[in-house]
Amino acid sequence: MVSIDRVALYLVPLVPKTVRIDAIQSFECQETIILRIWDTDGASGTGYSYTIGTGG
Repeated sequence: MVSIDRVALYLVPLVPKTVRIDAIQSFECQETIILRIWDTDGASGTGYSYTIGTGG
């Protein structure tokens, strides 16, 4: 039976050269979360999510 072997999670702060503004808010940093996952058969996957708020 295949099971999860290993997981790695990274928080990458992406800071633009200038403050960005959308219709609701301005932000100084895009917090990008990257997940890498491996199973016992050797398959792997990568996913990501992001927020333009602070702290999630």
